[in-house]
Amino acid sequence: LRDNSEDHILDETVIVGNQEEKVTTHFVSNSQDIPLLSSLSPIDDEDLGFDSNSGSISSSSYHSSVSLEEAQDFYLKTLPQMGWRLEMNELGKLIFSRDKEKVEIDFINQNGEDVVKFFVSSSL
Repeated sequence: LRDNSEDHILDETVIVGNQEEKVTTHFVSNSQDIPLLSSLSPIDDEDLGFDSNSGSISSSSYHSSVSLEEAQDFYLKTLPQMGWRLEMNELGKLIFSRDKEKVEIDFINQNGEDVVKFFVSSSL
């Protein structure tokens, strides 16, 4: 993995379904190291972020062009390699933690479309 911190892009080879792909992955909105699966595209007006003296929270949503199971599998394989510890793994929901950070990822079908939602929080 190669982290280009200035532009928040990660070059990597990923396996989605049964296909291995060389991709340049952008990071989830308001995150500096949660890779955005290349088959996810942002949903306009669903990106929120708040900072305070005690920490920060952000929420963002993405349409998925791969199955929700494949997207969930990508994050199950990728985030532990980046130091995230799996706290919960249920169908349609993952929760990871690392130091004082937490990320919740929901994989849902919303109005007939597959959607991946991220909620990232950190405390100081």
